[in-house]
Amino acid sequence: MIKPLFEEFKKIGLSIGDNERNVRKIFDLVPKGIKQSRVLRDLLGSGMLYAFGKPLEISGRDVHCFGGNQNIEVKYLYLALRAAAKHLTVEEIRKFTLKISDIEKHQNYLFEMRPILDLRDGLKVHYESQTNCQGNHDVDWEIEYEEYTILLEVKNRTIDMIHHLEYISEILKKLDNGVAPESISSSVAPNPADLFRSVLDKFQERTSKIIQGVWVNSGITEDGKMLNDYFDGLDSKKIQFAIFSGWDDNAYILVKDESFRSILLDCFSLIESDAFISRE
Repeated sequence: MIKPLFEEFKKIGLSIGDNERNVRKIFDLVPKGIKQSRVLRDLLGSGMLYAFGKPLEISGRDVHCFGGNQNIEVKYLYLALRAAAKHLTVEEIRKFTLKISDIEKHQNYLFEMRPILDLRDGLKVHYESQTNCQGNHDVDWEIEYEEYTILLEVKNRTIDMIHHLEYISEILKKLDNGVAPESISSSVAPNPADLFRSVLDKFQERTSKIIQGVWVNSGITEDGKMLNDYFDGLDSKKIQFAIFSGWDDNAYILVKDESFRSILLDCFSLIESDAFISRE
């Protein structure tokens, strides 16, 4: 199945201005196990997928959710490796390609490249930095932006999606057992604390030229009020921003200081959007 994956890489690369030689260099970075993945058409979209990853498991039931968690758009793999080749050192690339070889956490590690896909030209980046971290902790990114250092932890959190699927599964079970729909309670909104778990423990208190934050892909729409209230209550000396996005340019951004908003938009070439939150 190596040829189909390379052919998709070539189509993607040529469509965004890469020549075939550069496409080949990027393809050479693909771990062997992924090169041998099945390539299939996305029946719900126009892209091509590669099958690599574990299906989501619904706890307490013999149910597996097959789909986006193990069938990922080839485009995202190409763009992630392209960004790694452009911005990382040889050793950093080796670390990244080793991490994405982990079939259990492949998509989590792949999403670590999302922040640098459209990074402003000329910025220096460091992957897995220990700058301003507690103890032996590290963060995914250290980015030198003008007079600032941006420290960023990336989270591809599927826990909220799993809880949502578990809720749907329970509804279907109750309906099958004859429970009236109007008697079924509504789902509980996701706890925003899950999105920031462990991040605050990594950062030390910032100095005036450091901006620290988290970039999250939760896979579902978050409760806007709960998210904003929780973020407002976080220690502003430890965390100054949070970005919520998928793989495209749209993002929902929370900041402790409004002056940081323009910095983040420019640094990461983002377009602000409320698509990631609900405002009920």
